[in-house]
Amino acid sequence: MKDSFVSLLIADRARIIPLLVGLVLALSGRIITAVSGVDLTTEEANMITVIFTLAFGWLLDAWAAEVNAKGAGKLQEVLKKTDPTVVVDRYIGKNTVAATQKLTDSKP
Repeated sequence: MKDSFVSLLIADRARIIPLLVGLVLALSGRIITAVSGVDLTTEEANMITVIFTLAFGWLLDAWAAEVNAKGAGKLQEVLKKTDPTVVVDRYIGKNTVAATQKLTDSKP
């Protein structure tokens, strides 16, 4: 479940999910402040909504990137064990992709 959620967050088409969740949370915060009697101008309420939405989206995206980086590190360790002369990036970049393709193309 956790892996499928992370893969959904990392997918390019799913960048909207953190923003939607953040927006729902921010709007529910707006409702709570309205019910509790706190008076905010429209500008203040919109600013709080935008800040909260962006902050939540950033945190969720950072968490997904960290999980993805751990997987990249494991892949690079396997590549280095298989062929110590292989060059890999510090992330999943063109060198790591090329090394993975080389390894998969050489296996029958």
